[in-house]
Amino acid sequence: MLYGHICDPVTDETVDEASAAVDEGPAGFSGERVESSYTAHGGLIVVERVAELVLAAGARRAGPGEVQHAALLNGRLDLTPRPRDQ
Repeated sequence: MLYGHICDPVTDETVDEASAAVDEGPAGFSGERVESSYTAHGGLIVVERVAELVLAAGARRAGPGEVQHAALLNGRLDLTPRPRDQ
């Protein structure tokens, strides 16, 4: 877990304080090589600005169902029906 400031690399403006988690190796939910997530203070403007910066740095958004699909392909998710609780 990392803690720090998210800054605009062009203006050096501090956008927010945040925590970030990076899972390397197949330890995360999807079993992919690298998974990351961050937690910021929130507010729509801040979240949109952080997303802009992260995407501009080369990240990409996961598509609909992409994380679950990767988890299924990597053996992290099982679609076997479970018996109902009684």
